Formats: sequence, C-alpha cells, structure tokens
Amino acid sequence: MGFAVPDAELLSTKLKNATAALHHEVEHGSEINRRIVTKVSGEGAELEAQREEYRAAYVQFLRAAYGFEDAVQRAVLDFGRTNDLNALGYIREHANAAELIARDLQVLTGGQNVRSAENFPVPRTVAELAGMEYVRRGSRNGNAYIAMAVKKNIGVGAENGAGYLNLDEGQTHPNWAKFKGWLDSLNLGEREQELAVETAMATFRAVGEWHAECCKS
Repeated sequence: MGFAVPDAELLSTKLKNATAALHHEVEHGSEINRRIVTKVSGEGAELEAQREEYRAAYVQFLRAAYGFEDAVQRAVLDFGRTNDLNALGYIREHANAAELIARDLQVLTGGQNVRSAENFPVPRTVAELAGMEYVRRGSRNGNAYIAMAVKKNIGVGAENGAGYLNLDEGQTHPNWAKFKGWLDSLNLGEREQELAVETAMATFRAVGEWHAECCKS
C-alpha cells in the first residue's frame, strides 16, 4: 500500500511556489498582457477607434504568443528526437498552438508576419523539459479570460480569429490537472527538481524579455 505524497513535496507545488513572484512580475509587467484585458467602451466614433486599437493590440498579442509557443514546441521536438517522450508518459496537446495562432493571424490580417522567439532555455533533461512546459501549459489557464475579453471587445471567437485562445475547447482545468499529474509522476531527485524550478524561472524571464521586445515593434 502506497502513501500519499504531501502537497508541499509535489513538483507541481514546488514549481508554483518557487515561481509565483516572478510569474506575477512577468504577467503584470507586460504591456501586451495589460492591453489585451482592457475593456472597450464608449459609443460612435470613439468606440470604433477603441475597437481598432484593441484589434491591433490583439494581433500584437498573438504574434508574441506565437514566438513563445513556437520556441517551446521546437525545444520539445528537439528533446523528443533523443528521448522517448511516450516512455516518459509525456502528455501531448491535441492541437498545435503555433499553427492555431498562425491561422488566427491569417484570418485577422490576411497574413502572418511571425517569428520564433530566441534566448529561451533548451531542455537537455526531463527536469528541464518539465520546468519549461510548466510555464507554457500553465499559460493556458488565462486563455479563457482573454478569450472572453476578445469576444466582447471585437466580436472575435474560435471560428474567426481566436482558435488559439480556445484550443482547450472548454477543458482547460481538466487538461491542466492531467499535466500537473504528469509532473508529479516524474521520478526526480532533489537536485533534478531544483533544475526544473530553475528552468521554469528562466522560461518566465525569457517570456518577459520577449514581450518587451515585441512591444518595440
């Protein structure tokens, strides 16, 4: 008979606690993130002007998201070339997030104009992969809230430019729970768990730097 592992010892809990301050700093310090949850209000010409500004901000948000998603997906793919992801029990997403973003941008702008972010960690171990993916998969938890803002502000939904924000198809929380279950099932020693945390923090910092770069363009 096995014994339950205390929450404080679970990898998912350690990642959450160790990265909480940095997560908050990156999320709330990003101009892109602040603009995308802005509420459009007013009437007449003022309302239309705000909608146009918001639409431009949403396009910028998608391009920033593409850079992040593509960088991490490439890193996972490279990791998988030398490691058996199936044997690790790695939970793949049913949709390619970067492809969804490219499709959304095609619908919204008639083009894509995207590029992959640089200077993101390159996972060489399972621990590093876990830390990086903790950040990417965790970012899905904010998608539903952003999707509602986008729908209310400019009438864009899953069918006409917000496929990425709706990639979980209403299953965000169950999918996140399954992914955390995978994290907690990994047989990692203390130093390996520390490495997972270090990689998660490096990934958050890379996201912050990438968003700052995207705001310049």
